Amino acid sequence: MENEDDIRLRVKELMRLLNVNQSKFAKGCGIKQGNLSAVLKGRRKVGTVLINQIALGWNVSKKWLLTGEGDSFKSVGIISDDDLTQEVQYEIFEINKGLLESNRGLVESNKGLVESAKDLVESNKMLTETIRNMQDSKVVFDEKFFNLIDKIINQK
Repeated sequence: MENEDDIRLRVKELMRLLNVNQSKFAKGCGIKQGNLSAVLKGRRKVGTVLINQIALGWNVSKKWLLTGEGDSFKSVGIISDDDLTQEVQYEIFEINKGLLESNRGLVESNKGLVESAKDLVESNKMLTETIRNMQDSKVVFDEKFFNLIDKIINQK
């Protein structure tokens, strides 16, 4: 492996470029901050695993990390529709079609829920009316009952 001191310097430079501290940098690589600190201080070797984790975690060129040559960051290309194979385009189409069908199903379910809610409101209105009628009937019954009791008492 290239001179480890040079790699350590490049890792420190990378942290400066990213404007992150050791803790954030280590987290981005998926390693413990203490392990990174030990590597940067020279108490641990810069292993290929760490190089791979830095490259993956921060989209950094392994070549740059190891040798200092080239760009530090990998370029991110944008895939155009022309670059996609017909198979990938078909898969995307199928996924979109499935999402559309799922959405239609949700719309139909919502319509059913709205109808159910309307039915519940109507049932509640009918139940409320029934309770009012029963209360009115009880008042009439009570009046007739007490009138009957009064007649019986007055006849004696």
